[in-house]
Amino acid sequence: MSNVDRRGFVKTLLQWSAAAAIGGALPAGVGATEAAEQAPTPLKQLGAARGLRIGSAVSNAELKSFSSFSKFFASNFNLLTPTSEMKWASLHPAPEQYDFAAADGLVSFAQSNGVGVHGHNLCWNAANPAWLKEKLSRENAKEILRDHIKTVMTHFSGKMDSWDVVNEPIGTWFNRPDGLFEGPWLDAIGPEYVDFAFFTAAEADPKPLRILNVHNVEHTGADHDAARRATVNLVTRLVKNHVPIQAVGVESHLDGWRGIDVPALTTFVKTLRDLGLQVFVTELDVNDSRTMGSIAMRDQAVAEYYQKYISAFYAAAGTPNRLILWSPTDWENWMDYVASSPRYHRADGNLHRPGILDEDFKPKPSFFAVASAIQSIR
Repeated sequence: MSNVDRRGFVKTLLQWSAAAAIGGALPAGVGATEAAEQAPTPLKQLGAARGLRIGSAVSNAELKSFSSFSKFFASNFNLLTPTSEMKWASLHPAPEQYDFAAADGLVSFAQSNGVGVHGHNLCWNAANPAWLKEKLSRENAKEILRDHIKTVMTHFSGKMDSWDVVNEPIGTWFNRPDGLFEGPWLDAIGPEYVDFAFFTAAEADPKPLRILNVHNVEHTGADHDAARRATVNLVTRLVKNHVPIQAVGVESHLDGWRGIDVPALTTFVKTLRDLGLQVFVTELDVNDSRTMGSIAMRDQAVAEYYQKYISAFYAAAGTPNRLILWSPTDWENWMDYVASSPRYHRADGNLHRPGILDEDFKPKPSFFAVASAIQSIR
């Protein structure tokens, strides 16, 4: 048996084992190979039984390059998050220029397949086009931000399910008393840039759900403790000041070697819910940079982490209405592009495997773990 055949055989066994675990006994006369080849129940179908919409980030490149993946996406997800096509650098490449071509392609795919679109994002202190830093000032910052939000939301009016209105507002490593992420909007407008963005979004198009998208609040450790406190303080202020925020999205880019602080995460989610907001996961994946061993061992470890996290989070989330993944496949996943940074460096030099599909777009143990976790939501 060649290495390629052996790898496929191990995958088949793992997929069959996971499928049997969530689907019960195999029909009489059906063997492991036949069971593995049968199409698994689509994730969105499992979610619908629990009032839960299932989404994923995706790029034009993935959808246009691989018909098998585009079919998988349409079959399994009913929410789509553009990975980069709706960020400032893509939509607003020059001060007086907007370019909607790439984003329109994703929206068209979504509409053709009955999939809602989760916009990402309208305001972020990072990943902005170079011209913004050069042009932005205290005098014109609100005008520039207002123009962008209104232009973008008007262009996509009637086509959007939700928006990350403000992305990653908390960055406790800057050591500010309020824990805010430093950058152009905070520098030019101050902490109230968050308020301004939400008021502008509600005015531009009141129909899509308005979300504050946060990160680094999932794990054990002083850094995540601080981020949870800063997030609660910010959201409490927004609600008190009647800012039209409707939900908090918890990104959930998880490090597979760090513990999930289930009690702290539960308290955090329930505190936000008690403020009258929806809370759900918006960018879930698992970083396996320090997970070693064979392909089968790594895939199983990642799968178990997915299941543990989803089960813990949604046990605290009340009546959730969405769960969005960020890395659906191992093919050219984003972690491989940042592998030079310590957090994403693999000592063995191998590629990362965060997806629920492998590089050939076949379901991995993570797919079945996510399916099982969705089924466990009550």
